Amino acid sequence: MQFDQQKIVVVGGSSGIGYATAALAKAQGGDVVIASRPGERLEAAAKSLGVKAIAADVTSDEAVENLFDAVGAVDHVIVTAGQLRTGPIKTLPIAEARMTMEIKFWGAWRVARAAAIKPGGSLTIVSGFLSIRPRVGSAIVGATNGALESLVKSLALELAPVRVNAVSPGMIDTPIRAAMPEEQRVAMLAKVAAGLPVGRVGLADDIAQPILGFLRTGSRPALAWSSTAAARSPDAPRSFAHSNQSGRIAMLFELTTIVCQPSAAGRVAAAAGESAARDQGARKLEGAWVTEIGTLCSVVELRSGSDEQMTAVAPSLAERQADLRGGIRTTQTSLHAPVLPFQPAAGAGHVYEWRRYRAQPGQGEAWLELFIDIMPKRVRYSPLVGLWRSVGGSPDQFDHLWLYDSLDQRMAVRAAVTADPDWQALLKVAPPMLSEMASTILLPARYSPLQ
Repeated sequence: MQFDQQKIVVVGGSSGIGYATAALAKAQGGDVVIASRPGERLEAAAKSLGVKAIAADVTSDEAVENLFDAVGAVDHVIVTAGQLRTGPIKTLPIAEARMTMEIKFWGAWRVARAAAIKPGGSLTIVSGFLSIRPRVGSAIVGATNGALESLVKSLALELAPVRVNAVSPGMIDTPIRAAMPEEQRVAMLAKVAAGLPVGRVGLADDIAQPILGFLRTGSRPALAWSSTAAARSPDAPRSFAHSNQSGRIAMLFELTTIVCQPSAAGRVAAAAGESAARDQGARKLEGAWVTEIGTLCSVVELRSGSDEQMTAVAPSLAERQADLRGGIRTTQTSLHAPVLPFQPAAGAGHVYEWRRYRAQPGQGEAWLELFIDIMPKRVRYSPLVGLWRSVGGSPDQFDHLWLYDSLDQRMAVRAAVTADPDWQALLKVAPPMLSEMASTILLPARYSPLQ
């Protein structure tokens, strides 16, 4: 299972996004502990989930330290705690504004300080969309979320090799809104939903899935990088790879396409595999394929590493290509920055599809917003392995990699997705934003880590 016996602590796990995340992690094999303020709600949540509960008030240094003394070393920590007080700056009491910061910001700080997270593990903190989309009467919440996201960038460097991420949902229909009069709550959510491409407000489960996506990236030797999910809709957090202190992107992916002479793809793939076995440098080979549909007789490789590593090994690329001379027509290499977490697939016998979209000038951000908003619906049909944005080329070029069991399953999925009402709504607005769409079907090479 995804998190087989990995210890996962969810701070704020008694309700809402925290509860949904704990439930999903438990279903995927995690050894889950939930923590929240003491009370019946925490006890009921633990009983419902079938997990251990530890009472801990995040406004107390001692309580947070006792929590992590009790659980010991952990693989992953998720912080969703945040009982927020908000209101207009002129009328909100200073004490309540301070309490919002105390719970959400200083609570996360205390957790980061006290938790003993294993190397390669992760700390994921939930912030919120008001950091980038302010609203009247919510200044303290927006400021707190912004402070959290800034903290995450620093912690990603300071706590490495622990991976530190922030997930920033939009408006989510969770029990935190139950305090509102029901009629007012329903009207407010309906108004928000009417302005979203997917036509609905998000649920806690929609956010739990990308949170666990950040946990899963620990299977690869990632450098310290921070990914702030800045959701433009409540259904789908957006995530961006932040730069490090030198201003460079902390993690890049390199796509190399070797177009072979007719009938030479098998020979070139075998030679490429031998060369890759010798090339045990800083770049990590993520996948290698032979094209089935698209540009035929080609070998495609995907590697990851920091931009410094990509630059450092560039001179050796020519030496590596020398191993393959005689069967090559052209070689193309491009760099890509991750937009969503890379999620390698387990198992073998898969078919992959690499899709490349290029937006009309100035339409890239708008298209990307729509595309990420629809992701929670789209991935229910087939898994998304990765979504990237071009680096050094067209800034409006986006590449995405999809996983299928077979070509027949791909055809069935494409038909089902096309018939989905939410996807049909997307098709009414998104295609005119694109100037180019291309697809390549890929079959894993023998030496590929992805099979």
